[in-house]
Amino acid sequence: MYYDEAPKEPTYPYCVFRFFDIDKDFTFDLNFESPSVQFDFYSNLSSADQCDDGVRYIRLLYDWCTLTVTGYLFLNMERNFIFPARKLQPENIWVGSVRYTLLLKEI
Repeated sequence: MYYDEAPKEPTYPYCVFRFFDIDKDFTFDLNFESPSVQFDFYSNLSSADQCDDGVRYIRLLYDWCTLTVTGYLFLNMERNFIFPARKLQPENIWVGSVRYTLLLKEI
């Protein structure tokens, strides 16, 4: 698993995750944060099966999980979407994606 970017010649299969800072307007309290995190799972096999399995494992780990985040009270982790395996050309690799939104309160 790599943060933000895989090395130039990664070992397959692998996963890349990155954070997106999404601003929520549900409260005027500046002590809340709601970043999103996206996991992209890559496979170089000839079929999408390994990629689909990787996305399923990500969901098993993170759907409605509880995280420990230093300096914050963890309130929620909710899945936003899943992109099933799709083939990237000309690289000839499969990628599937899952994105979650976290809800955190600063302590």
